[in-house]
Amino acid sequence: MSSYPKPYAESTLKRKYALLGLSEETVALLQKYFLAFANLYSIISLKQAYKIISQQNKNLISYEDFICFSKLARRERQYYYYIDAPSSGSENPEQWEIIAAYLFEVNIDDYFELKDEQRNKPIYIPGKNELLKYSDDLYYEKTPQAIALENFLKKECRLTARQLTEAMQEITITAKFVDFEIGDCFNALERQNASISIKSAEKLLQYLQNFFNNFRIPINRGFTPNELYNMMNSNNLNTDKPSALSNNNVKSSVLPIPNSKPEKPIALNAPCPCGSGKKYKRCCGKSKKD
Repeated sequence: MSSYPKPYAESTLKRKYALLGLSEETVALLQKYFLAFANLYSIISLKQAYKIISQQNKNLISYEDFICFSKLARRERQYYYYIDAPSSGSENPEQWEIIAAYLFEVNIDDYFELKDEQRNKPIYIPGKNELLKYSDDLYYEKTPQAIALENFLKKECRLTARQLTEAMQEITITAKFVDFEIGDCFNALERQNASISIKSAEKLLQYLQNFFNNFRIPINRGFTPNELYNMMNSNNLNTDKPSALSNNNVKSSVLPIPNSKPEKPIALNAPCPCGSGKKYKRCCGKSKKD
């Protein structure tokens, strides 16, 4: 990232896009796709991005022009994603990726950890209209589980419409992180002065588990934990177990992960049997390793 190019002025960008022969509508559409990719997947190669765009928009742009566009988009003064190749440091666009900016905000290791967790997992590709909704970084699908959680927060936790919106925004954004934990949700609700009794906390935990096991997360390349788990069972996919909601005190049991206590020792780099989606050494194996 140290060699990341400086942004162009808006006038320079507009002129260069025009020289490339792209209309303002095409540029706006491509930019919207790039934002959607960053929000839904956090990491996606330019090759995969072009494949999706070309499938959903016949004859929109050639691969060569797409690469030229990406070189210019790399010079945009934006704060939501980067176009780079942290794994190789290559300046070859063939190896570039669209990467969500949050992966660089604290530690570059966040990028490498997510990259590792995504390895060998299939990619979820929604239809064009649904995919482009993810250009809004606050968008999430209004699944039955999402609606049930919202209703519970309104009725049982007594959140106003504004408080509910802000709480859901914070919860869904933090859920994209690899090290997301259940405590993050309760902290977000506490900041909105949610009324949570011991009895309602137990119900809330179940609503949260149902919501997040049907929530599209970057660690699963856009698939929900339930979807990826079902695919693994039906197709015997050679992938890590899907990420599920957990923390140090409440290990998720909402996904029917078999053999939660295997007889054989667990390799440190193997998926944690608790179903968190993390490696054993970064989850339940921490205490044993220490």
